[in-house]
Amino acid sequence: YEIAIMKLKFGEKNVDDEIRIIENQEKEKDYEILKLKDEVEKEKLEKEMQKKSADETEQKIKIFEQQKELQKEQELKKEQEKYQEKELEKEQEQEQQKEQKKEQEKQQEKEKEQRQELKKEYQKEQKKGQEQEKILEKEQEKEKELEKEKEQEKQEIAKIEADLKKLNKTPNFAIHNPEPSDIELSDVDGKMKRISKKLNKYQTVSLTQVLQDGIWSLEAEFENGRGNTGALGIVRDAYIIPAGAFPTDNPYAQHIAFYEGYYWYGGQVYIKGAFAGNNIRFNDNQKVRLEYDSQKGTLIFFVDGKQQPVYISGINQKVRFIVYLYYAGSSCLIRSLKKLGAPTSGHVENEIEVEW
Repeated sequence: YEIAIMKLKFGEKNVDDEIRIIENQEKEKDYEILKLKDEVEKEKLEKEMQKKSADETEQKIKIFEQQKELQKEQELKKEQEKYQEKELEKEQEQEQQKEQKKEQEKQQEKEKEQRQELKKEYQKEQKKGQEQEKILEKEQEKEKELEKEKEQEKQEIAKIEADLKKLNKTPNFAIHNPEPSDIELSDVDGKMKRISKKLNKYQTVSLTQVLQDGIWSLEAEFENGRGNTGALGIVRDAYIIPAGAFPTDNPYAQHIAFYEGYYWYGGQVYIKGAFAGNNIRFNDNQKVRLEYDSQKGTLIFFVDGKQQPVYISGINQKVRFIVYLYYAGSSCLIRSLKKLGAPTSGHVENEIEVEW
């Protein structure tokens, strides 16, 4: 209706032309719309393709990153494992070094101990050598001293012999006679003295020589004892023995020590009235000798030149020699009283020391 009106108003041709123009325009618009739609669709497709590509790329990147992360983790794990292995190796090496160090220290300690032992042995041997040298030196000095003493002794002996030759007799010694009616004193060959008994009576006779400042020797021999050989010993110089004294009776015994002969228990040593020990029993016609050392304070007994085991020590005062006799007709020959240059005694087997 509207078109018919327009055709009437503007003319059919104009309206048809206008309609064709409008239709063409519409067609162009539709074409443009279709074109735009195609472009939009194409763009949409491109965008989808781009998105897909982007997604794929992103996925690839993600996968790559995951792979890279995984690789990194694996590498890190490997590094950690390597580090742990190295640490373990390091620890093992340290332990091994510690063990080696311990072994070295042990070895060093052992070597140190060995060195110390060797040093000790060396010092010991050195000391031993030095001691041996000292001993050798001392022995040499002793030998020199002995040679010197021997020479001095020879000179002294030569002098004494010369003096004796001049005097034609040995040095004299005196004996205290407590009872002349029972005891007889006599010289023998101008060198010895004899103490003889007249009665059956106890008598203890002392020599007047005080034993001091050196070594003194008394040698005697009993005669005619008839099984009752006497005794020899010492008495304190400060004590004077009275007549009729028996050496084990008090008060005499407290000042006397002696070595008895055959008759009594035989060979016994008494000190101040008390039994002190046994030596061998001596009898008539045996040489009995006493050796007193005033510096050492010892009294040692000899029978026929043999030293007896029991001896007395600790004598720190002046003393004199004594002789004991009993039977009438018995006697004691004082063979010698000497001052010695050196002791003749030594140590013997089973020796017994008893105090004064």
